[in-house]
Amino acid sequence: MMNKVKSVMIFCIIYLMVLGLLSSAGAESEFKDIPYFSGMPTHRICDAADREFADHNFYNGKSCTKVEGRKYYRDFTLKEGSKHSSDLQILRNYANAVKNMGGTIVFEGKCEGVACVENCSDRMMVGKVIKGGSELWVEVVPHNDGDDYSLTVVVKEAMKQ
Repeated sequence: MMNKVKSVMIFCIIYLMVLGLLSSAGAESEFKDIPYFSGMPTHRICDAADREFADHNFYNGKSCTKVEGRKYYRDFTLKEGSKHSSDLQILRNYANAVKNMGGTIVFEGKCEGVACVENCSDRMMVGKVIKGGSELWVEVVPHNDGDDYSLTVVVKEAMKQ
């Protein structure tokens, strides 16, 4: 009788462990990558917001360029057990992606004292891609020495009436 109770308890513990693994795997895939850019393999999406029509102020090196259109926002955090990425690695990863799409880097560095920029005290990269009649703006801002970063993309378009 005691062996049967032990077996049932072991089964229940294993069942709960598997259930916990399945639910945590589902939580990781809750958010999707932005159609134009995927996250770095060392990071996972921890927050996301997509807006059919919104604006964002992109720093252009002197002031801000307000871009309106379809807005995608993702917050990324380092996956547990993953190798740490530096701010520079994150910025260059996305700068290279912008260049590979035929785009240009509008600004890369740290802006200071510009009121129109949300993340002005942080290092950032702003890029612009014009392709197939679409204008795409991207902003990448690493935080916490590369453990986290945010990615904002706006596909410029007029509001549909």
